Amino acid sequence: AARVASPENVIVALAPPIRVEDIRWNRRVGDRIEAQLTRTSALARSGLHGSVRLMLFLAPDGRIQDLRVIDPGPYGMLTLGAQAQVRAAAPFPPPPAGMDPRLRRIPVNLHY
Repeated sequence: AARVASPENVIVALAPPIRVEDIRWNRRVGDRIEAQLTRTSALARSGLHGSVRLMLFLAPDGRIQDLRVIDPGPYGMLTLGAQAQVRAAAPFPPPPAGMDPRLRRIPVNLHY
């Protein structure tokens, strides 16, 4: 028999508040990662196509705390290249003062 969750068993995850300076910082992080694609020219010239999804966790000072593969690309070389691209972009600018720490977890979707 199917069970229906009662309200006291349901956990609602509220999104953290996002400020304009948080959005600008996130955009700067993304721009640094994108700029690395030209520097990882072997990957750009490989002719392989696909997408890689990563989750980037940044420390309060902008260093990489963790980098996880969420959805690997169709080729191992793409996944390794995506990780190298993100690591080469570090260190990142520190997040703005007062930013919710949950916003330092950044999804990274790279398409080659």
